[in-house]
Amino acid sequence: MTLVSGWSPSGRGVLAGFAGALFVFSITHFLLLPGTLPDVMSKNGDQKILDLQPVFSSDSVYQRLSSFGQAGREAYLQMMLTMDILFPVVFTTFLILLALYTVGRAGPGRTTQLLLLLLPLGYFIPDLAENFSIAWIIRNYPDRYDGLAGSLGYITTVKRLFMYAALALPLVLLFLNLLSRRSRST
Repeated sequence: MTLVSGWSPSGRGVLAGFAGALFVFSITHFLLLPGTLPDVMSKNGDQKILDLQPVFSSDSVYQRLSSFGQAGREAYLQMMLTMDILFPVVFTTFLILLALYTVGRAGPGRTTQLLLLLLPLGYFIPDLAENFSIAWIIRNYPDRYDGLAGSLGYITTVKRLFMYAALALPLVLLFLNLLSRRSRST
């Protein structure tokens, strides 16, 4: 019995979701447009942003933001409120399609189905929390929000763990399902 009945995306639907996520990733991470990572790095002295190189103390967060300069902080804020909202939405959509495809194709037990369907949200919610936290801190800079700033590295770590799990679990289950079908057919 499945938690989601009736509809499961096709393999092509999942590939289209992946292509969409890859397309948006390419725009946000490689093109020099307002609100993209290259734009931020061109204005902050080519320094890594907090999402890509997390730090775990409020002093480290504020030191990094200080070193970005005003133009770097403004570009980072723009990215947090535009491209870094768009990418998580598109990527989470892909992860949900992959989870639904896995449920339909591999037919795991109910607990695994639930896990598959919740993992993308485990990525999405911390990602948005991270983005809005960074935006809040930058918007109110130089005022300090030490509790919020000190939690950023942990939020980023949780986001990444859920992202990797939301990718790995479906792929492992699909691979095991493929092996199982091949062994039954021989």
